[in-house]
Amino acid sequence: MAALRSVRSKQQVNKFCSVGSALLGDAVCFSIKEWDNTLRTLEAARCDSLLLPPLASLPTSAVCEAVRHYHNVYMKASQLIVLRPLHWRKWQEGLCEFMDHTNNNGTDGGNSSNGSNTTLHTGCCELEVLCGAFLSQQREQFVVAFWGTVDSCSLRLKLLVSRFPHEDEIISVSPVAGDRMDGNGVDLEEVRIAAEESADDMGEGAILLRKRYFRELYSFQRLACESAHLFGFYASVGKAERLWLTDTLLLERHEEAAEVLIRRSFKRDFDVPSLELVSGELLEDYKSFEVNESKQRVLLKRAGDTLKGLWCILAHDKFVKHQSQSKLQQKGVEEEYECGVEEEERSCGTDATALKFPEELVRCISCKAVRSVTAFATAVQSIVECNPSSPPSANLERLEFLLSLLLRWFEAYTGERHRGDIPLFLDTDLWEFLLQRHTELLKWVMSAYCSGETDVDYNSAVEAVQFVCLSVLRCLDVYKAAVVSKRCEESVKDKLKCVAGNTVAEWLKHTAIGTFLRGIRHACSDLCASGTRFCLSIPLMLIVVRSSVVESRMLLLCHGISCAVDVRQLLLPMVDLGFKEMSQLDKNADGTLLTSWVGSMTSVLNSLRRTLRLHGAEHAPADDFVCELHRHYLSLQRLSPAAVSDIVTDAWTDFLSSGFVVEGGLRGSRRVSLFSVSSERRAALHGAQQMVNGTHVDVGHEERDYKRLRKE
Repeated sequence: MAALRSVRSKQQVNKFCSVGSALLGDAVCFSIKEWDNTLRTLEAARCDSLLLPPLASLPTSAVCEAVRHYHNVYMKASQLIVLRPLHWRKWQEGLCEFMDHTNNNGTDGGNSSNGSNTTLHTGCCELEVLCGAFLSQQREQFVVAFWGTVDSCSLRLKLLVSRFPHEDEIISVSPVAGDRMDGNGVDLEEVRIAAEESADDMGEGAILLRKRYFRELYSFQRLACESAHLFGFYASVGKAERLWLTDTLLLERHEEAAEVLIRRSFKRDFDVPSLELVSGELLEDYKSFEVNESKQRVLLKRAGDTLKGLWCILAHDKFVKHQSQSKLQQKGVEEEYECGVEEEERSCGTDATALKFPEELVRCISCKAVRSVTAFATAVQSIVECNPSSPPSANLERLEFLLSLLLRWFEAYTGERHRGDIPLFLDTDLWEFLLQRHTELLKWVMSAYCSGETDVDYNSAVEAVQFVCLSVLRCLDVYKAAVVSKRCEESVKDKLKCVAGNTVAEWLKHTAIGTFLRGIRHACSDLCASGTRFCLSIPLMLIVVRSSVVESRMLLLCHGISCAVDVRQLLLPMVDLGFKEMSQLDKNADGTLLTSWVGSMTSVLNSLRRTLRLHGAEHAPADDFVCELHRHYLSLQRLSPAAVSDIVTDAWTDFLSSGFVVEGGLRGSRRVSLFSVSSERRAALHGAQQMVNGTHVDVGHEERDYKRLRKE
């Protein structure tokens, strides 16, 4: 009966669940227009009683099925593209309406039997839990997508404060050995650090208190770090932290230790420009708190230095311009609203001066490497808020700039010794943050190159994905080097490196490669199947080959020997495809396109060659595969124009000089000949010279003569 009820429930919402179902499969869609249309259709279907019957008339299982489909469509869209603010609001409103249905049903069971009431209550609880989980996921996605903006940070602060328990409910949250602030977790080291810090205005009581409330203090400090660029918002984090410290600790039995933590909170806020610091409000709050005159003089001088700094001047100027522009924009929106203009069609009313990228401010903040993450956040905020009517995007130049800021900060942060202080990021949070930022940049790239209907540039998108992947792998190398210098046991170091490596490998497999890179390749293949061959004068088949090469590079860099078979399965079909395309091109015509093919096919063969190098002595490469690869180099040399013959010759020579060819004796066999390199190269160069002299050479005739002599 339960199975039958489940089938009937699905049938009742089948029409609604069919909306957007085509985009929920394995196929990846980066078209913003298509997703916009799908989400509008989904919202219309939610309000259409013909497609979705009134929720009160549906059993709970049917409502659960409907809300699950509704959430999955929005979730898939948010993972592939940057949703407009309108869609985020609609998503939240829709989930809230589904949840309101549980509240209404929960109060309307008075006329039913006890058994029916019990069943209804159980179903409503299930739906309420489901909607609550979906709303939590929606908020998390919003925070990640709009990271760096006031909306995201204010939501994080609200959620942070709301989940803090009272003091009598708090259990010790001192970090465990494997998840400590710096990854060490050695008790003797903690004792040494505590002794050092006792002499640095950090008494034993404050140290113990900091350990007890580690999670809360860590959360505030991390949020403060990630919102340091928000001139008008930043001080709200410190204010909320000090309010929590006052309510939780200062009025209880931890007064002296709490004062140390509050003073450190003020000290942190005095280092960062903010509206409250400029207005003097923050200084007045500190003066009303501080009773130690010597400490007050030191911190007030610190605040004065910040106020005089270039960062504060530039940030204040940017904030004033943004405020004035927001007023003009709001006035324009109100006028358009009175005229009946739809929200998604409204103009931005933007001003070129206000929306200009804050290059000088970013450069100023990034003067210190440890502040590069703040410079990165400043750039991200500027891009996200530049044009509210369109999603943010990043071309290759902008992508390189953003990644360089992020990498510069990561190198500085991992290279620091934090001396037991509460860190900005725990190891797990550090990688989560880093991979989230790289994923969002990938979505910006798709927005720039793959979201349009006609002006797509899949080739640049492939290059951008490779750029992002290499940035992540570079961060992994930097992290491993930093772990080696840590003062902890080798087993702890090995565990940290292993966990980080697995985290990056999973991200590459499922996100960078599995979602974005393969999504580009499948889009190109589908266009080829429909009869389209070129994308911005570049053959789509060439882009397919290049994307396969990028995937193989990332797999080899990340996994090494374990992915050799996967790389061969990926690239061997590309060899036949590439040679087929090259054979249809005229070697003596404009060689630009053919040269591009030569470069890509050389990369394909080089990647296949690397799979041979990965084999150890106990896994010697098969002779047949080595000979096959030799024949592929020979074919590529024949198909290549003379201008790029050196590229193929060098790659071919590297292959023939490899240990598995020389030591295995294959180079002395009839199947693998060094003489082939010289012969094929001479034929290509001789043919080019004949064309220069105005005559034609039958290269095929010379090849036949060579084969005949070889057989004899």
